[in-house]
Parts: sequence; structure tokens; C-alpha cells
Amino acid sequence: MSQLQLANLVGVGRKWVVLLEKGNPTAEMSSVLKTIQVLGLELRLQDPMRSTGVASPSRLDAVFDQLKPPSNKP
Repeated sequence: MSQLQLANLVGVGRKWVVLLEKGNPTAEMSSVLKTIQVLGLELRLQDPMRSTGVASPSRLDAVFDQLKPPSNKP
């Protein structure tokens, strides 16, 4: 897929795709997420504090809890 094709599918300009490829730290998150979706990629978030066994701050717990899919338990 070309940069122009990707840009058209995401709804941004080709220059935006070029900047994203270069690691633009100010890229709009919604466009980044749309790019991930268009490319058929999966984004996984992991709390590094939990994976190392160190207790994570409660505010991070709240953020990650909101990102979890709803439980199917009755």
C-alpha cells in the first residue's frame, strides 16, 4: 500500500503519513488509531508495572480497567 493510498483510507494527507512514519510525537491519536485499524493491526496496552510484579498506582489501574472488555459473567 502506498502512502497516498493509506492517507486516503485514513482521511489524512500524505504528509501526515510521512510524519507518522518518522515518529511524529504530536500526531492526533484518533488518526493514529484509524491508521492502525486500516492496516488491520491490533493494539495491545500493557501496564509495565503489573508485568514486573510492582504495584501500579491506582490511577493507572482505573485507566486500564476502563480499557478492559466487559465481563460476560452474569
